[in-house]
Amino acid sequence: MDSIKKNKAVLLFVLPSLILYVGILIIPLFQSLTYSFYSWSGFGKQNFVGFSNYIKLITGDPAIKTALRNTLYLIVLSLIFMLPLAFLLANSLNSQMRSNRFFSTVFYMPCIISTVIIETMWAAILDGDIGPINAILTAVGLERFALVWLGDPKIAVFAVIFINTWQRTGYHMLIIIRT
Repeated sequence: MDSIKKNKAVLLFVLPSLILYVGILIIPLFQSLTYSFYSWSGFGKQNFVGFSNYIKLITGDPAIKTALRNTLYLIVLSLIFMLPLAFLLANSLNSQMRSNRFFSTVFYMPCIISTVIIETMWAAILDGDIGPINAILTAVGLERFALVWLGDPKIAVFAVIFINTWQRTGYHMLIIIRT
């Protein structure tokens, strides 16, 4: 009889986590799987297309190839820049000086700011017409380097890599310092 009460108590404690797990992970996973069999913009009617989305993925739809290439660039180049920079920062801040706590906080701060805020801020900074980057380049006579940073697909991926590296380096720096 005691083991039944213990099992009920364990179930009672595990149940809220299990409900959250199913609601946040399992249900959306199956919804995504279901959506993959439809052509749908997110609005309006869903059109069942069967496996044609997977066929496009395998046969190499140009848009998918571009997305995969850009994702690969983002992952590889971010890591190439981010990890050495994080090691350098961690190494330089890995002492007991009081100012190092301040600089650790400064470098970590972009990690805790919302990604939406970060992207909005950098979109304004990198704006081709009114952004301060191009204004500074023009003011110092380097107008040939004033670009449409986020409007040119060949440059935009590198701007996003820079922003990603800037935002996430502090996180990796903190992990390196703490280990």
